[in-house]
Parts: sequence; C-alpha cells; structure tokens
Amino acid sequence: MTRKPSPSKKARSKALPAKAKAVSAAGRPSTYSEAIVEHICAELINGRSLRQICIDEGMPVRWLERYDDFAAKYARARELQADFMDDKILELADNCTAATARADRVKLAAYQWRASKLKPKKYGDKVELEHGCTVGVKFIIEG
Repeated sequence: MTRKPSPSKKARSKALPAKAKAVSAAGRPSTYSEAIVEHICAELINGRSLRQICIDEGMPVRWLERYDDFAAKYARARELQADFMDDKILELADNCTAATARADRVKLAAYQWRASKLKPKKYGDKVELEHGCTVGVKFIIEG
C-alpha cells in the first residue's frame, strides 16, 4: 500500500473553508471546523480508520487531544462503527458461498472481534460471575 504524499501547507489551506482557518493558542493555523468533524465521523462510521482518513488531503491530526467536542463525537462515531461491523457480518453471511467460506470465516471473526471492542456492551462476550461464598452467623443470647 502506498501512502499519499503529504500536501503542502498552502495546498491544505486552499482545500479548507475560509472560516476553518483559526489561530490556536500556539499561534499556528488550525483547520478545526464542524464540517471537517462531521466528515471524519461519517467516514469512521462507514468503517474507515482514523489513520486512513488523516492521509486524505486537508485532514487533521491530533485533534483528539486538543478538542473535547471532537473527542466526544469521535467516541460516538466509533460506537456507531460497531453497528456498521454488524451490518458487514450480515452481508458477509448472506453472500457466503462454498468457494468463499474459508476466507469469509476469517473476515467474520475479524468483524466480530472489532465490533466487540468498539461496543462491548452490545457485541462483547457476556461474562457471568458466580458468587460461591457462604457466610455463617452465630447469635449468642446472654441472660
């Protein structure tokens, strides 16, 4: 897989809307905008990784540490990505043939594992705990 060359600062600034060019506390231009946040979240939900998205021209890096709003939306998009993995599992099962069964089994396991990590309450393994301890109580009545 080849990596796209990083666009120059000038090329990145042309690709972004004018109101996205704000100055951060450090004095560097920031490309943070709601439009870019929505684009990133939509791409995450559709199964792309943050690394893949950040390779695209004009996409940021290190917003998770800088913007709490983005971090919250990112976390929600990751949860929704688990539902996308579930859809991929169903699609894979529906389209499975005898010729593709072995490869599909590997993909199925990967999608299931990924969904269980992204949204463990819904797709994770259920853990049941048994409590096997007994407690004895002795009453002493003094008269």
